[in-house]
Amino acid sequence: MIKKTTTRVKKSAMPIYLGGLVWIILACFLKMTQLSDYLICIAAALLTYVISERVKFKPEVITETTMVPESEQEAANLKLQSERSDILAQLRECDEMIADETVSAQIRRIEKAVGNIYDYLNEHPMAVNKVRKLFSYYLPTLIKLFHSYDKLEDIEMQGEQVKNTIAQIKRSAEIGAEAIEKQVDLLYSDEAMDISSDVQVLETLMKQQGLLDEKIR
Repeated sequence: MIKKTTTRVKKSAMPIYLGGLVWIILACFLKMTQLSDYLICIAAALLTYVISERVKFKPEVITETTMVPESEQEAANLKLQSERSDILAQLRECDEMIADETVSAQIRRIEKAVGNIYDYLNEHPMAVNKVRKLFSYYLPTLIKLFHSYDKLEDIEMQGEQVKNTIAQIKRSAEIGAEAIEKQVDLLYSDEAMDISSDVQVLETLMKQQGLLDEKIR
């Protein structure tokens, strides 16, 4: 972040103050019980304002300092950090409010996987389009289901429909955790392939130079 200083010139408010002062002074001497008294104050205040407008009062110089990102890259990173904090906070809240340890365990899996995705996006911000559906629909829907589960969980006399809904949400939590973990694997797959290629090239070069012990391989 860098500091950005902006300066703007504000027209002096002295004519307004003088007009108001004249009004107050006249109001002290007039009874202010008739319309003519108010008209005199208005006329005197306006006249004072018009005359004082012609005087070159020193304008007010206002300097404002704000913190702005150094680049678009930093702005994108700041946005990702803000979104990350918000989503992870919502998932932690769901984990804390749900008593069922099975569902809580799935939520923690999701939370960990989401954290890994944001770690990847922090280094590869252009990959955000690959997970846009995840953040715009899948995660909000899962969080909504977890809140519904919390309400259903508190019902003492659970009927067949409530029990079926609870079972469906449990299944959705497990499927959601698996899907998001798979998304993490897909994001890092290209990087893993690059690393694998580098290792193969390194081993080939070392072998050509007679530096690779075949027994180690």
